[in-house]
Amino acid sequence: MQKILAKLDSKDDSGTKRIEQEIRLLETRIMELGNKFDRLYNDRLEGILSDRKFKELSARCEAEQDEAETQLAELKIKLAEQDETVQDVQNFINLADTYREVTELDTDLLNHLVSKIVVGERVKDGADVVQKITVHYKFIGAL
Repeated sequence: MQKILAKLDSKDDSGTKRIEQEIRLLETRIMELGNKFDRLYNDRLEGILSDRKFKELSARCEAEQDEAETQLAELKIKLAEQDETVQDVQNFINLADTYREVTELDTDLLNHLVSKIVVGERVKDGADVVQKITVHYKFIGAL
């Protein structure tokens, strides 16, 4: 249970808050760029900007807006993945809680809690033989 809680803590709110703040900043910047483009367009219509200068400035504005939208999409995916990880850990804790009083490993328990078990090669370590076994739990993977 401590390892699961440690995994949950590794996905703490500070990372989530940082991503949410970056998302807000990018959304604001995208709106600003849209407004900037509108002003450029109006300046062109009023004859304040030449066609060449309008094309140059609008191209820069559009490129920056495209880049900001790409970053925004990536951050939203990252935030969704973090939320999903937290939810997966919570789901596992809830599922494991139903097996709190288990005294014996059985098929039902394995089917509900474990997705796979990986048994490594046997390695001779001096007089001892060592074999690594990794248990991958549902929702959270290997601990």
